[in-house]
Amino acid sequence: MIVRENERLSEVAAKTVPLVVGVQSSGKETTFHGVGFILTGDGLIATSNDLLPSSSAVKVVRNGEEFVARVR
Repeated sequence: MIVRENERLSEVAAKTVPLVVGVQSSGKETTFHGVGFILTGDGLIATSNDLLPSSSAVKVVRNGEEFVARVR
């Protein structure tokens, strides 16, 4: 994806919105919700480390579909 300096916001949003996913992780007593960004075609996602406690189960939501994720 290339965003040029003079592109309108609507054009930038049209390119970037499909790359945004919901991220949900749950630990013993807490559930965290946030967002991530798809970086590669095979599904590598960048998100905040705060969303991923070490003992959590992680789900990714994209276009209404849920996927189980693993942390690397």
